[in-house]
Amino acid sequence: MATDVVFSEEYSSDKTLQRLFSVSTMEYVLERCPMLKTLGMPIFKIASLVKETNKCLLDMISKLKHLESIKTLNTEMYIKKILIQIHTHCQGFQSLTAWNFINRDIASLIALLPNIKHLVLRDCFVARDGLIQILSSCRKLELLDAANCVGFDADDAVILALASYVKIFKSEGSTLSDKDPSGYQFDGVNYYVRF
Repeated sequence: MATDVVFSEEYSSDKTLQRLFSVSTMEYVLERCPMLKTLGMPIFKIASLVKETNKCLLDMISKLKHLESIKTLNTEMYIKKILIQIHTHCQGFQSLTAWNFINRDIASLIALLPNIKHLVLRDCFVARDGLIQILSSCRKLELLDAANCVGFDADDAVILALASYVKIFKSEGSTLSDKDPSGYQFDGVNYYVRF
């Protein structure tokens, strides 16, 4: 029985490549792997597919009681419900790689994962107070990669002091920026898309 399932890491916005993956395949695999420890989620650029894959994970997480690690979880859809389900059903959960937005609400749910040791938020939009909450609550962290993020400064003295217990803490390239070249605006708490 499989304990690691890793779907291809990135699918571009090209719909031809999107056909290489289906949510029904993901559901089929997850239903048949109750001992699953590691799940590598696909990265989609199309919102409808992000929604479908995260909904599938949300529906299946209660059956994955041995899950310890999720890689490339998109925080755009259902993330709060997924983190609550992980907290409820996956007591040995210890590794999360997330991408997209990490606001205060999401950070407070990450902080509820008592055994989290590895947290990768590289290239995310991370609210400073959310990162402070994670560092204050997740005392078992061994790795926190928050490099190249927007929402806090890499040399923030408070964050660096709080991160002193983390064996490997990466924040290089992170900036507190009110505008991001990708079209997002930060108001100090949340990010908004500029149209």
